[in-house]
Amino acid sequence: MQPIDFVIVVFVTLMWALCFPLISTGLSGTSPLWYATLRSLIAGLSLLVPSILFGGWPKLSRKIWLLLIFFGFTYSFMGFGGMFLGGKELNPGIATVLANTQPLMAATMAYFFLSEKLNTIGFLGLFLGFSGILVIAWPAIFDQTSIGSIKGIEFILIGALGTAIGNILLKKLTNKAPIFFAIGFSFIFGAFFLASAALSIEGALQTQWNSSFAISLLILSIPGTAIATACWYYLLERNPLTRLNAFSFLTPGFGLAIGVIFFRERLSMIELGGVFLIVIGIYLISKRNVFKESILVNE
Repeated sequence: MQPIDFVIVVFVTLMWALCFPLISTGLSGTSPLWYATLRSLIAGLSLLVPSILFGGWPKLSRKIWLLLIFFGFTYSFMGFGGMFLGGKELNPGIATVLANTQPLMAATMAYFFLSEKLNTIGFLGLFLGFSGILVIAWPAIFDQTSIGSIKGIEFILIGALGTAIGNILLKKLTNKAPIFFAIGFSFIFGAFFLASAALSIEGALQTQWNSSFAISLLILSIPGTAIATACWYYLLERNPLTRLNAFSFLTPGFGLAIGVIFFRERLSMIELGGVFLIVIGIYLISKRNVFKESILVNE
C-alpha cells in the first residue's frame, strides 16, 4: 500500500468512527429510517450536483447503471437502514461486534467474485482484527442493562451484509464511472429506497430541527459519508478490497481515542489489548504476500 493510500484509509476509518456518535445525536431528532434517508440524500446531492455541473452526464452502459442502482440498494438501503434500526435496539458492544463482521463477509465474497484469495497470514490478520473488536466490546456485550433484541441483531447483520455486498459492487465499478457521479447517483437511489420504507413503516417525515441535529446530519452526510465513500472508491481502484476492509477494524479504536482525547476517558487493559490485536491484524493483512495469487492492482 502506498503511503498516500494509508493516510486516506486512516481518514476514512476516522470518519466511520465519528459516525457512531453523530448517528446517536441525530436519532434524537427524527426516526431511524428517515434519518438514514436524509443522510443518503444529502450525501448523494453533494457529490452528484458538482459532478454533473463540471463533468456533464457520463455515457454509461446498461450494466453499469444496474450496478449503480444495486449498489444504492445494498450499501445505502440495506447498510444504512440495518445499522440505524439495529443500533436503536442493541447496546454498543453487541452492535460493534456484529457490524464488524462486514470485513469477514466481504472477504468471503471477494474470494469468489474478485479472486482475492488470502493465504494463512491473511486469514490470521483478519482473525486477529476481529478478535480485537471482540475484546474491546466484551464488557458491553454482557451489560445486562441493555442486551438488546433478536430483531436488533437481525437488523445489524442485514446492514453488515448490505455493506459487504456494496463493497464488492463498488470494487466492480472501479475505473468504469466517474467517482463523484457513481457514488452520488447510487446514494440518491438509496435514499429513494429508504424513503419508501420509511413512509411505509414510520409514516410521514417528522423532525425536530435544532442546531445539534442539523450539524450532526451535515457532518455525517458530507464528510462522514460522501467524501469518505468517494475516498473509499479511489482506494478500491488501487488496492484489494480485503486488504482495505481490514482497516475498518480500527473504527472502535478511533472511538476509544476520541473518548480519551475529548472526554478524558481512561483505557482499561482489556481495551488496550484489543487495540493491540487490531494493530497486529492490520499489519499482517497489509503485507504484500497475503494473497495466494497476484492481484492486478497498483500496490
